[in-house]
Amino acid sequence: MKFDKLLILCFTGFILTLASCSEEKEDRHKLISGDWHGVSWIIDDTNQEYDASRVNFSFDKDGSYTAQLGNREEIGAYRFMGEMLYTHADGQSEIGVKLLRLDRDTMVMQMNRGGQMESLTLASGESSD
Repeated sequence: MKFDKLLILCFTGFILTLASCSEEKEDRHKLISGDWHGVSWIIDDTNQEYDASRVNFSFDKDGSYTAQLGNREEIGAYRFMGEMLYTHADGQSEIGVKLLRLDRDTMVMQMNRGGQMESLTLASGESSD
């Protein structure tokens, strides 16, 4: 009898965990959906800055995205895994960045470019440029 109650309790906990993970995934897709423009791009060790104004992303709830990275354009798919955001541009390898922050108006990505840690901050909405 005690074993049955323990088994039911474990099963209920498992179902609740799955439901909360699904809800979290849906929330992140809602938060990231829309247009984002670069406001700050910093090399973490030196505080040197790149021109973030030339970085624009548009994420859709269906898992697709477009990006304008300077003169380069990307179209592809994105996904979340834990605290990571993975983008897979058509014809290219998948790239992962750590999401340090994602809310309705700010996204901060931490990435490793050639062994150098960098942080890119994006704001939601159209760029004012």
